Amino acid sequence: MKKIKIFFQASFATAKKDIISILRYKTWFISVLVWPILMPYTFVFLAKGLAGPTNEGIDNFARLSGTTDYSSFIILGNLTWMFLNMIMWDGGLKLNSSRRIGILDTLWTAPSPRLAYVFGSAISSIVINFSPIVISTAFFSMVKIISFKANIFDLLIYTLSILPFIIGFLFIFSSLTLRSKEANLVVHAVRVILSILCGLQLPIGVLPLFLQKISLSIPITLYMNCIRDSIIKGQGISYHINSLIYILTIGFITFIASIVVFKLTEKKVKNKGLISGY
Repeated sequence: MKKIKIFFQASFATAKKDIISILRYKTWFISVLVWPILMPYTFVFLAKGLAGPTNEGIDNFARLSGTTDYSSFIILGNLTWMFLNMIMWDGGLKLNSSRRIGILDTLWTAPSPRLAYVFGSAISSIVINFSPIVISTAFFSMVKIISFKANIFDLLIYTLSILPFIIGFLFIFSSLTLRSKEANLVVHAVRVILSILCGLQLPIGVLPLFLQKISLSIPITLYMNCIRDSIIKGQGISYHINSLIYILTIGFITFIASIVVFKLTEKKVKNKGLISGY
């Protein structure tokens, strides 16, 4: 019980430090308020251009995506892509960033759970980068660009269900980038793959059949489908109960596996002397 208490104390201390570090600069509102509102417009205008002068491309889009509301479809997907992109840079590269600025040795050899440092960074990254999604969705709903028909409670359940997978993903990602000398390359590769396979910026119907099968096995794809169907079509949880169970199952498996991967990384760091304290 005492170890659990120490773990969460260290985690929340790390999260608090990260949040304060970001909010101390006056330009924080640009990434939280301005960028999430301006950036999706680029894709909406592009979609209008591709739809053709008489919207003749809408029928084809509806066949591939299941909806004619391309604005909501594209904006929701790109906001999620922005969220995943930012947490990979902030949370996923936290250990690598700490090593680059020269504080990883101190953190790694401190008498506190090392996983708590990564967990705290994941919490702060999720909190900071999820806020713009909420703000942007509310803005586009108010200006009638997004047709918002969802139950807030349903959206909250979907979001909570994907957290074990995201946190587990960040644990694994942190471990891999700590070992890699070219961590930035890993981030660029992963974010492009997720963007394509998870249908964040395009309907997965445009992918080859074998890629569609892979896409539907990724929890982020199913989460995105749940969010879009809930907001655009007003579908409740009963329509996606199987997807919800799958997301939770894979999420907890990923979370447990990520802890194992992190522990293996700890052993390698100690055995290989990757930290000066060893």
